Amino acid sequence: MELSERIKAIREEKRIKLSEMATALGVDVSNYAKIEKKGKKLTLERIEEIADALGVSLAELLGYQVDGGQQTVGLQSRIQELANENETLKADLKREKTEKDVYMNIVQSGLDLINTLFKREKKEETTIEGDKFSEEELERLKEAISFSIKNKVSLPKS
Repeated sequence: MELSERIKAIREEKRIKLSEMATALGVDVSNYAKIEKKGKKLTLERIEEIADALGVSLAELLGYQVDGGQQTVGLQSRIQELANENETLKADLKREKTEKDVYMNIVQSGLDLINTLFKREKKEETTIEGDKFSEEELERLKEAISFSIKNKVSLPKS
């Protein structure tokens, strides 16, 4: 039985409503329902919160038999796997946020450059770091940046 199925089965066995679980976890009902229906990937912290809300041990929620309060070796192994997966998810989230921040900084720099260049009078020469740009080149630069923003073009991964 998958974790999502086990969560649902325990919740139904204990006659806990979806809305009660959602409230206990601080999410809306539709997001909680995704946990039970789609087997959404969960962090170890979230799994522990679900176990607490259901009033069961982490071992029981994960489907391990616990005799006399002693955890099996399999349970300890599974907890370590979940902890490792949790760290991977956190690292992925941090990397995605960093990539987004870099992209947004580049886009903002491009917009600032366009605004600066197009505010100048047409009589002035436009230079960037000593290089002269014609109106046609500036227009192409503006179109390239606008295209990038419009199409959400991301930076190539290095």
